[in-house]
Amino acid sequence: MKKFHHAIMALSALSLAACQSAPIMPMQAPMQRAGLQRMGAGPGAVQSFANRGTKYQLDQVVVGVSNPAQLQVLAAKHQAQIIRQIAPIGVAVLQLPAGKSAAGVIQQLKAEPGIRFAEAEQLTKPAPDKTQDPSSNRLRSPLRVNDPLAGQQFGLDRIQAGGAWVNTMGNQQVVVAVIDSGVHSSHEDLKDRLVTGYDAFHSRKGLQYSDPSRLGFIPSEKFSVFGHGTHCAGIIAASANNGRGIAGVAPGVKIMPVKVFPSIVKTIMNAEERERSNNPETMTSVVAEGIVWAAEHGADVINLSLGFNEPSKSLELAVNYALAKNVTVVVASGNERHQGNPTNYLSAVPGAIAVGATDTKDQITFFSNAGRHVSVSAPGFDVLSTMPTFLGIGKEYQLMSGTSMAAPHVAGLAALLKSIDKSASPAEVKAVMEQSADDLGAPGFDELYGHGRINAAKAVALMMQRRGLQPKAPPQPLL
Repeated sequence: MKKFHHAIMALSALSLAACQSAPIMPMQAPMQRAGLQRMGAGPGAVQSFANRGTKYQLDQVVVGVSNPAQLQVLAAKHQAQIIRQIAPIGVAVLQLPAGKSAAGVIQQLKAEPGIRFAEAEQLTKPAPDKTQDPSSNRLRSPLRVNDPLAGQQFGLDRIQAGGAWVNTMGNQQVVVAVIDSGVHSSHEDLKDRLVTGYDAFHSRKGLQYSDPSRLGFIPSEKFSVFGHGTHCAGIIAASANNGRGIAGVAPGVKIMPVKVFPSIVKTIMNAEERERSNNPETMTSVVAEGIVWAAEHGADVINLSLGFNEPSKSLELAVNYALAKNVTVVVASGNERHQGNPTNYLSAVPGAIAVGATDTKDQITFFSNAGRHVSVSAPGFDVLSTMPTFLGIGKEYQLMSGTSMAAPHVAGLAALLKSIDKSASPAEVKAVMEQSADDLGAPGFDELYGHGRINAAKAVALMMQRRGLQPKAPPQPLL
């Protein structure tokens, strides 16, 4: 799997048999310029998949079982240890003993009765890939908010967020899970927006574990690795009208941080450990656990700005589990169209909303992956949002690019639609977005823009009309 700095990540999904709710168990000001900085060595940066050659955890196997009781028998038979169990979807991870090959055990497990699937653990980690220099010109957005950097958020202007806000800025009962690198819980624009978080890598609950800024990290050139989740969260729901920073697409909703990458540093004096922590790897089962935990704990929308090279049954089951619980799942389509346009399998899961990225001129970006599975597009180039700091080091607002930034715009819009009717299904939320999108590419659906770039004002109005409500007219632009 891979993660995008301004980029993306995704999952694929298959049909999910009926699952009962069960616990997840780990086993054994113009704008103020202060605090604003572009990511990467140059102006703006984008991340693509680290390597098209898929990496695997060679001593672990992910297995799906029909009867959880057989897990202990299987583990004993293969001299393995159960190190992770995601009970709601019948998935577990087996740690193999030294000398045992995952490939060989997978073939043996597939022949066992009651085994739904057996697969290797895919790995993913961030890998920077700098973009070309974007224009330094900043649009002045006609948004009626007092956030000093809102005028630099071209995305809010493009999707007509102000026209949606006259009807709703989001309901605090609506929760968006950001499954990513964690969220800075004390950030001035996010601290009032957070609910309890989760560290899926270590299976532990609490904001202190889902906040990358609390783990003793010393910022470096790769600080964006751990700022990725904070950046996505700000795009979705940064507080509006607080006289600080930016505004999110849905500034009235809540964010559930779900961290799926390992903790940052064990010792700030150990250079080798610090370097390894700056290039973390996570696994399919960890992301699957994060998705299921979010669905089990009140998420209405899930944002996945990440992806994997190959299909994964455990990820498919997790996404389908969330969809079956009426959770809208939004996935970045990928940042590799200029590198062969490979599929980000998470974004191709039926029912998920796959998102492409547009630039400041409403054109599809050169990196945005294309395909029949792309649902809609959204701003994803040089997007300004929140970033974590540590002991006053780092910038609180930075520019990033990628479908990783486009997906949170769509997740924010999904949250606005769920604010109108929390019971709206994932299928309806997706349909409303597609029907109300601005058609920017070839007439009708096309594989670059999908059904078009989202239009928040039109989408909110359409959802209200479907519920027999009369939407207010959008405000006239400010001059």
